[in-house]
Amino acid sequence: HVWLRAVLALLQGRISPPLSEPFIDRALARFPNEPRFLLARAIVMDQQWRGFGSMTFNGLRTATEIPIKEGTALMEAYEAVATASPELAAEARIRGAWFLYRVGRADEALKALDGAIPPPHDRGMEYLRHLFKSHILTSQQKLNDAAAEARAAHVVVPEAQSARVALMNALALKGDTSAAEMV
Repeated sequence: HVWLRAVLALLQGRISPPLSEPFIDRALARFPNEPRFLLARAIVMDQQWRGFGSMTFNGLRTATEIPIKEGTALMEAYEAVATASPELAAEARIRGAWFLYRVGRADEALKALDGAIPPPHDRGMEYLRHLFKSHILTSQQKLNDAAAEARAAHVVVPEAQSARVALMNALALKGDTSAAEMV
């Protein structure tokens, strides 16, 4: 069990579904209801969507809307994990929200992120929650709110560059280039 969790964690970072899928199949064959393995399955399903429906708006990468039925299986996979495991619920919902955004459902993604509150010890998920909200709000031209979310992400993980870049981006798009340069 521990070995399979470690292998899947490593493979997940490679973003190579064909490499990950056989290990997930083996893990789920031995431990069919293990939430971490179910989450690994959902993540691999999500990774297969990378780049699908993306476009650029004002220099920002956003998403084009695709039919809801196309993402139903993935959202059901994330929700199954969230329902099965309180420990992984926030992560599954945050990842699901990011998927919703990538397929053009930004308002739904924001609502999902508002409801996905990670446990206090999970700084990584809290960081991603704020960072993703910042990106979504920037794409909607809600730049004050986007900057606030980027600042919140920066407070959670001060050493992370992505939050600083998101903040600089929101400030620059707002026209506050002097503040963006000081970030």
